[in-house]
Amino acid sequence: MDTSPTLELIIKLCETLAAQGVDYCHWKSNTFLNRSASGENDLDLLIHRAHAGRFEQILATLGFKETHLPLSETLPGVRDFYGWDETSGRLVHVHAHYQLILGNDLSKNYRLPIENAYLDSSIQKGLFRVPATEFELVVLVIRMTLKHSTWDAMLMRHGQLSQTERAELDDLAIGKNLSTVDAVLQKLSLRRELFDLCLQSIQPRCPFWTRVRAGERLQHALRTCARRPHWFDVILKFTRRIWQPIQRRVVKIAPKNRFANGGLLVAIVGGDGAGKTTVVEALRQTFAAKFAIETLHMGKPAWSWMTVLVRGFLKIGTLLHLYPFEGDVYEELEQSHGAPWFLRAVFTARDRYLTYLRARRLSTNGKIVICDRYSLTGFMQMDGALCQSALCRCEGDLPDTCPGGQCQGATPSMGWRLLRREERPPRNDGNIVVKKKNRFLQSLADKEARYYEQIHLPDLLIVLKLDPEIAVQRKAEETETSVRARSSEVWRLSWEKVSGFEVDASKSREETLAQVMSILWKHL
Repeated sequence: MDTSPTLELIIKLCETLAAQGVDYCHWKSNTFLNRSASGENDLDLLIHRAHAGRFEQILATLGFKETHLPLSETLPGVRDFYGWDETSGRLVHVHAHYQLILGNDLSKNYRLPIENAYLDSSIQKGLFRVPATEFELVVLVIRMTLKHSTWDAMLMRHGQLSQTERAELDDLAIGKNLSTVDAVLQKLSLRRELFDLCLQSIQPRCPFWTRVRAGERLQHALRTCARRPHWFDVILKFTRRIWQPIQRRVVKIAPKNRFANGGLLVAIVGGDGAGKTTVVEALRQTFAAKFAIETLHMGKPAWSWMTVLVRGFLKIGTLLHLYPFEGDVYEELEQSHGAPWFLRAVFTARDRYLTYLRARRLSTNGKIVICDRYSLTGFMQMDGALCQSALCRCEGDLPDTCPGGQCQGATPSMGWRLLRREERPPRNDGNIVVKKKNRFLQSLADKEARYYEQIHLPDLLIVLKLDPEIAVQRKAEETETSVRARSSEVWRLSWEKVSGFEVDASKSREETLAQVMSILWKHL
């Protein structure tokens, strides 16, 4: 027996619905209400159409977000809302029905026009309002017959009730409930003899032809409740039965819910040891089962074919000792750089720009896109333009910008670098004079800058701030110089300038993730 605690968000929802007099009930699977209360199962709520506005306003007040299913799975009069229970860290799915739409999972072809009577029969049972057992029993038998006892369902190997469906049927199909179903059947213009046949058809070891006969007779009796003709519904079910596995396994497309407010481009930034990758992966796991989500790494973007080609040639040059390897810029503060280093920087900028293009397009088309690191032009040196600062070098105090105007935001700890074969520029009243500029390297610096200038702020920027000294302790496997430099930059910047939301990353993983999720959910 499930003993999971009732979620606070669900308690608030039910109490508010009762306080504001919303006519609703939890219309199915009431044998397992404890699972619904704990968020393990969906909340399948039937709502009176006249109370739809009030119901949806309550959901919005409690932070629920509406989502849209893929068009092929959308049902008339059925809407989906998701809420985030901060205490438990669980999603709550409200499956809101304004019409009783049911049938085989591949088509849901029937609507039972008894919603008002269904709601009028409901009573309060603990936290939820539930329908009278005779109503729930009749609807359950119809659902299970349409789902499991038609010839097409059995051909598609959908003929057996699941363990939970069997338990629900055994709980409801008892003598007391069976003696009171006639009034409900009369509302649906169904004969008692047909109901008994349907009930028999979903029992274990029922003969095949008895099941087929029950399914065909029930579909004929409900033909006025059908959303589409019977022949068309059969073709649709078989088509979807064939196409859906191909779609998932071959085409690698799995349509999922998209938020009604549209997609969102989210950037998670922070210094080393702040837990960016951990947070991004946790968010992906939380959302991936239900929603259309994509995670991208802008700090280490996927290489384009041009990058693979260029870096391959550069790697060969390094192996042949045509030039030295030039690594982490934070560890080589005094080293000047040559053309190979500039080329790598330019192609890194291009790959980040291409990653940004993909992220922006996916989010515009409804996906939640979460970027691990992000390029913030003119604000943060990490994951930004480096070539212009490598063209310059200054001693002592650094001015705000370098002569080319591309070093804005460069950190004093990094300094500005001169080209190889260039003399150190003389100082003249604080002004910098750079002699004998290399036009090729300057063109590469300009190209890099143009790529970064086209990367705009994300829709939501979340900053994981961590004291540099703590970061050094957490990332003991990496060099102290690099870790401290990256963390110090994030630590000292004023993130209000770029509308960033700061999160204290020194707390536990669970607390940090809860802070991030709370910020993200409010902006979906």
